[in-house]
Amino acid sequence: GIPPEQQKNVFVEFYRLDQGDDHAGMGASPGAGMGAGLGLGLAIVERLCRLLGHPLDLRSVPGRGSRLCISVPLVGAVQQAVGPGEFASGLADVFRDKLIVVIDDDPLVRDAMRGLLQTWGCLVVADESPSAALRVLAGFAGKPDLIISDHRLSSGQTGVQVIKQLRSAFHAVLPALLISGDTAPE
Repeated sequence: GIPPEQQKNVFVEFYRLDQGDDHAGMGASPGAGMGAGLGLGLAIVERLCRLLGHPLDLRSVPGRGSRLCISVPLVGAVQQAVGPGEFASGLADVFRDKLIVVIDDDPLVRDAMRGLLQTWGCLVVADESPSAALRVLAGFAGKPDLIISDHRLSSGQTGVQVIKQLRSAFHAVLPALLISGDTAPE
């Protein structure tokens, strides 16, 4: 468990209980039960719960343990469930032959996004920068149907800047998605 005076601290980024504390559990540091951690897990959970409006409750008793509860609203039953094959088939119909531009500086994310979109029948240009993507796009007739860009790129550009640059290059307000794994409030 976590002592009452430490319970609010486990939701602070990079906070971990002192190694000398003998409290196993959430936010604990090496040697304190759960092993090493960065002290980010519960900070992320707390922020996402706050953003989604889901109450978060921590109950902890030193020497006994901890319980974290997240309350989410119930929804009514779905009248007709759609199977995975039907869902993918519907997406393939919508996206088939659409030209999608993906800008992300992480090659693993780029390749995963390319693979997913290609399974839906998309034509995909995926690159780490808009200028590199534009060189490839010069070989296509017409303009992209969609831009998907990571928000924070290692070049210092933001996804918003990338989207503006690509829209400007095509003299069109192209549909765009801005994606990010960043949970910082900014």
